Amino acid sequence: MINIVNATLSNRQIKKATKKLATVKDGTPKAINAAINATIKPMKDTSKKLIKDNYEIKASKPITKTMFTRKSTVHTLTARLDSKGSPLPLIKFSVSPKKVPKRKPRILKAAVLKGGAKKGIPNTFTAKMANGHIGVFERTSDGRLPIQEKYGPSVPSMMKSDDVKENIEVVANKVLKQNLKVQIKKLTKG
Repeated sequence: MINIVNATLSNRQIKKATKKLATVKDGTPKAINAAINATIKPMKDTSKKLIKDNYEIKASKPITKTMFTRKSTVHTLTARLDSKGSPLPLIKFSVSPKKVPKRKPRILKAAVLKGGAKKGIPNTFTAKMANGHIGVFERTSDGRLPIQEKYGPSVPSMMKSDDVKENIEVVANKVLKQNLKVQIKKLTKG
């Protein structure tokens, strides 16, 4: 499990919020808590978009099902976006041929990162298993069997990559500051 988003408020912002919410009972923790929870929710979608922008993964389901959020409370004032999962089958990325060919291709090619050229992977092939699973496999001996499925990176490791993590934090900090302003307005008007 990996904690990805690390958005923070500066002391200046907290003092400013405290000053504006001086007349509201427990106003500052309530505003910060609501702002944090309003920020963490869209970060799941932002993370998914950034992963798809940086990696050759097509489907959203394998990304989303590994992510979960833990909301903030007035006492903790901390929320988390975590990801837990194992490496994804290489077939989930850009692979050629993607479907099981009628005859063996010269070489199977795959790309995991966006913008990178597909690279040939010798001694690999696309096959459909008895249970219907299609994947990229490699023979582990000279005979027909055994074979082993090839995997790409896991969602947590993609989220942890420098490009994705930095962009998630930039967006999270920006959204958190906006949400804090909105929550202060709500509490002072109501």
